[in-house]
Amino acid sequence: MFRKSRQLSSILPTLLRNRRVALGSSRGDFWYLRETWHVMHDASSEKSLSLGNESNRHAFTPCIASRAISTSRHFHSGNIVNVNTHTHPFGKSRHETQHKNSYFRRGSKPMTPKDMIALEKTTKQHLGCFQYDFAKGIGSMAISSWQRTAVSLLLEWSKLWGRNRHEQSASQEQLFQGVSLAHELAMNILTIEEKELDNYFDSAGVKTDSPELLKNHNNFVTKLDEGENINVESICRVVALGWSRCDGSVAKDAANKANDLLIKLEEIAHKRQIIPSEQKVSFQLLEVAPTPSFYNHVLSCWSRSTDSNAETQAVTLLERMSLPLETYARPDVFSYNNLLNLHANRGDVDKAEALLKEMEESGHRISPDAYSYTIVMNAFQKRFTTRGSERDINDPSKAEEILSRLVKKFEESNYSDINLRPTHVTFGTVLSMYAAADRLLKEDMSRGDVTRKWWSRNILSGANDQKMGWGAENAERILEWMIASKEKGRRKIVENKDKATVNNRGDDLILVTNRHFLTVIDAWAKAGKGVMGAKRCEHLIERLENLYQSSGGDPKLRPGPKHFGAVIDAYARADEQESTAEHAEIFLDKLEDLFLHSTNPNEALSNIVYNLVIDAWSRRIGPNSGVRANRVLRRMVENYNKTKNPSLRPDVISYTGVMKAYVNHPNGGEEALKILHEMKEQFNSGNANAKPDFKAYAVAIDACVRSGLLREAESLLDELDDSAKNQTVFNTVMNGYRMEGRGQEAESVLKRMIELEDRGYRRCSPNSVSFGVCMEAWGRSKSKSKVHACNELFKQCVSRYQSGDNTCKPNLLHFHALAGAITSIGSQDRVSQVLSLFEKMEEQGIKPNRVTFNILIKTCASVFENEDAKINALQVAISAFSSLESIGISADSITYTSMVNVIKHLVDDPDEKFNALQGLFLRSCEQGFLNQHIINVLAECTSADQFQAITGMSSVETVPGVDTFPSEWSANATVDHNAQARQNLANSSN
Repeated sequence: MFRKSRQLSSILPTLLRNRRVALGSSRGDFWYLRETWHVMHDASSEKSLSLGNESNRHAFTPCIASRAISTSRHFHSGNIVNVNTHTHPFGKSRHETQHKNSYFRRGSKPMTPKDMIALEKTTKQHLGCFQYDFAKGIGSMAISSWQRTAVSLLLEWSKLWGRNRHEQSASQEQLFQGVSLAHELAMNILTIEEKELDNYFDSAGVKTDSPELLKNHNNFVTKLDEGENINVESICRVVALGWSRCDGSVAKDAANKANDLLIKLEEIAHKRQIIPSEQKVSFQLLEVAPTPSFYNHVLSCWSRSTDSNAETQAVTLLERMSLPLETYARPDVFSYNNLLNLHANRGDVDKAEALLKEMEESGHRISPDAYSYTIVMNAFQKRFTTRGSERDINDPSKAEEILSRLVKKFEESNYSDINLRPTHVTFGTVLSMYAAADRLLKEDMSRGDVTRKWWSRNILSGANDQKMGWGAENAERILEWMIASKEKGRRKIVENKDKATVNNRGDDLILVTNRHFLTVIDAWAKAGKGVMGAKRCEHLIERLENLYQSSGGDPKLRPGPKHFGAVIDAYARADEQESTAEHAEIFLDKLEDLFLHSTNPNEALSNIVYNLVIDAWSRRIGPNSGVRANRVLRRMVENYNKTKNPSLRPDVISYTGVMKAYVNHPNGGEEALKILHEMKEQFNSGNANAKPDFKAYAVAIDACVRSGLLREAESLLDELDDSAKNQTVFNTVMNGYRMEGRGQEAESVLKRMIELEDRGYRRCSPNSVSFGVCMEAWGRSKSKSKVHACNELFKQCVSRYQSGDNTCKPNLLHFHALAGAITSIGSQDRVSQVLSLFEKMEEQGIKPNRVTFNILIKTCASVFENEDAKINALQVAISAFSSLESIGISADSITYTSMVNVIKHLVDDPDEKFNALQGLFLRSCEQGFLNQHIINVLAECTSADQFQAITGMSSVETVPGVDTFPSEWSANATVDHNAQARQNLANSSN
């Protein structure tokens, strides 16, 4: 190990003796320090460059074949020190200073930010010395020393993008800075090489445009393929690789820079080509001629470039490589893969697919490899999973068709061509596309995006195989294909009696892992297929367990907590039956048996699976849902206390889920308050993840409102910071006052919202729901001023809307609430007031619905003041009922109930009353809207004989119940639609 203060000058003699490489010339000895350099080449690399002995303990940090430039005298170990102690006019010996820095020590220790700053400072200082040293002339000690140090600095920077680049903590900006400085160093090195050639041409009188420049180019390329490409070309190739690994958004001109480097090197190679090998030039043609890897690095830069001209530049370079006498290398599969990458990165899937088909043609000089197919499949995946109008439901099947072509080629090679071997990643691309299909379809459906190609394929109505669950089903099919292909390949190798290959290359075959199963299980869990989807998840878990057992316990096939968690999630989403929630809990039992005491950190249980079971119970509306969810929470707390596994400690999601399960419980408010208090205690005792958040308070407030604990609900609302409050929690509290008919309290909540809005809290601004709930709270109250209060609220809502607040647009609920208040107040002209109100509603473009007509008919049924009012009300009710069908609105059980009340109260003639009631009874039975109220009114308004004649039932001893009639007569009977509308309104506020 070298000491920190040891200088490069004292290292060189040892390196030279160890390598024992010296090439003589008439100008002196040209020494080559052939050290090992490994750079992790990406897709553009032909192969990793490996020169020299990797294990040589004297190899210094740069690790590259670096040539010592010739000097004007013999270069012996005794005078090297003089070179490195050369004093420069810009200050003291810069070489001595440079080599004291820690980044010149051998080894691959990652550079710290401090190292990068020092290296940047030294590099810039060294670049600033170039012109001074260059003026000394080619072959001088100064320029030779400058070039050696430049190579060392450049290779230090290459750590940021070399094989161990992931160990470095450099940002993209630092990488860009490092490559930029390395690029300047490389360009100056090329300037030195070019100057040496120009000096030769000047002294020999040779012109650089000589015809000899083009002679025998094909033979030259053949020689290149046989030789070792080192030195200047390798240095420039390192820089080109760096440019290819820069982020295009940071290094916008990376491709142009790499291209400039290539052109410069080509010019030098052209000049060196016409010089006879025996002439006095310090480097050979092989040392400056660009290799295929260099060209591929440049192509890689263009494939990542955001330049609008990138495609043209890449295609032009590839065409140049394909033509004789144009470049020093021929295109290979990496070259074409870079062009495929360019099309894929730009989202031009059609061009990528066309190029792949061109490569597959028998006459094409380059055949595609597995990576070529993978690039195109990834292009389809990117288009399919990215939002936009180009998404096509056929993308997964197109990617699968490309995969099939690859598999067929591999099978035709008798499973021997490793370059065509599909991998688990190749299959995984298609599998993940199908797995995401159902989720993406649901997203598009929820947005109502009917312009997509997705919809133009008639996925919902025209193609039975393209429906919800279609993606998960196909993902499972691809998974089975993977398993079958792996076994088929293994059997083929055994048939060829290559058992060593089976044992040594088993992982090189298609590797099916538990991750592939997890992707498919999760797809089924979220496919929206209910119990059927959950059962498919359960089947896949069993399949994975069987494969794990048959493999002898392969850890890559071992089911983990995530797999069981996905099955639990599937049963949680399956339906609203308690049986599916219980099934989810059964899988939680299995999880605890397998992993509760596991010491493997990758298999440690977490609160996530418990939260999923709690969520399953919170989705069920049974009387025991809250109790069962709370039981799971206690189970989690007990296991945490046993294992002290921090991941098992309940968090805010756990507690909120239990409160949500209690929302519909009779004592849900009290239970929610207990849970919330426990959360606060847990947080105060050190459980930071149990701190109640806004959602926890919102659920607790909702539970209190539904249990009638309105004072407690307001107290919880007060606990929230004003910045956390929004219109949802205020609407929830107002909804509680609405259910109790407490208009004044509801309006006080509304005023609080407006006050907070005025203080800048726009999330608390009231909307149309807020005004509607408050109006209905007044309408349900017993206050004599409720009509006035409702009118004032309605005016405020309209005023806000007219001022530009679109969230306060008047709607049906406002008119219904106001009409309900008018009806309940009992004024003599209530029928005309309601009619007038609905006329104004239609003038504003709001169309009436069934509830509107039910309110009007119900208002008519409440008139009893005098005969004229009764006659007018009867005419309005009959007119409203008769017009329903003509305007496309169907009656319901509430409509028939209201009409029965109209006939009962407003028709005095017994025969007319009997005929009307008989007609309404028969129509309600035909349409399935019969209910108990209709039966009771009929029994009250008719004699026993008349009742029996109409219904076929006796009413002498007791009025028959609706369940004694045929079930189809009451099949469509519904609850009061006004009550239903109010419930919907309450739900929307949550």
